[in-house]
Amino acid sequence: MADVVLAWSVLVSADDTDAAREAIAAIDRALTVFAEQSNISDALGAVHAGAYALMVLASPQLAVQLRAAALHHSARVGADPRRYLQFAHPELIERMDRSLVEEERRVTEETGRQLTWAQMLSLIHAADHIPSC
Repeated sequence: MADVVLAWSVLVSADDTDAAREAIAAIDRALTVFAEQSNISDALGAVHAGAYALMVLASPQLAVQLRAAALHHSARVGADPRRYLQFAHPELIERMDRSLVEEERRVTEETGRQLTWAQMLSLIHAADHIPSC
């Protein structure tokens, strides 16, 4: 859980690619442990944090998709992936919400809700390998 808290803490710097990479590395570590523990609730919380790192490292569309997937799957299992959001800066959350116009966000969120667990993890893992500019 410490790695998820670390991820949120470094994501306070909303446009900092180094911070986003550090967050993704922490999320990858957390996901490895949560998978070994079969801890789906906290794993979904880590994926949710990863969506905000994708906002900086990849694209708003991927970030919105991943967030929608994390929220959708969390609702299905009765988890709350947002419980550690207090570590994030409000601007980061608002930025995600403003990233796409409403119609585009609606379509992108629908696509996100269809992501499988493997696809969600793939997006997080791929973010760790995006080359630096």
